Amino acid sequence: MINYLSRRLNPTAIINFMPPEIFMFGEENILASIKDNPPDYAVLVHSDTSEYGYKFFGIDYGVAIMERIRQHYVDTYQLGATPFRSNRFGMSIMRHNKKTD
Repeated sequence: MINYLSRRLNPTAIINFMPPEIFMFGEENILASIKDNPPDYAVLVHSDTSEYGYKFFGIDYGVAIMERIRQHYVDTYQLGATPFRSNRFGMSIMRHNKKTD
């Protein structure tokens, strides 16, 4: 939705990285897609995904993807709490650091 509203193309084939998408497409495939076509921005939006059996992205699932984001993206803007650290809502907009690739 954010890509659509900002009129940006999604360089990966995956719309979001929730447990169903991670397991359907495979974390390794998603990670390869991100490496081959890194998005200019990554938006981390807090969501408790316990209904899928995994609470937080980057902690309970999607660990390798989150590590890639931490290594290659820098915080640009944060709204509310830091995502995936507590039960409080927050989101972080992160910009790709072209120097790390």
